[in-house]
Amino acid sequence: DGSNTYANQFAYDFTGLPDLTGDNWTANIHPDDADRALGIWRAAIQGGISYEMTCRYRHKDGEYRWMLCRGLRIYEAG
Repeated sequence: DGSNTYANQFAYDFTGLPDLTGDNWTANIHPDDADRALGIWRAAIQGGISYEMTCRYRHKDGEYRWMLCRGLRIYEAG
């Protein structure tokens, strides 16, 4: 369904957010990058493929910094 189930420790330390699962990770994408980044994410979900993109992401100090984001599809058995 496209829900994020994992974020590495760096992501938590970088954002200062307590939860980056589900779609919580999308809240910190820079507004100017949001449509493109979410479009890449949605296309990967629909195509059942992994994705890699760069976008500006809000640091816990409030500044935006360029980040490399990757998503890997996890298939459920059955």
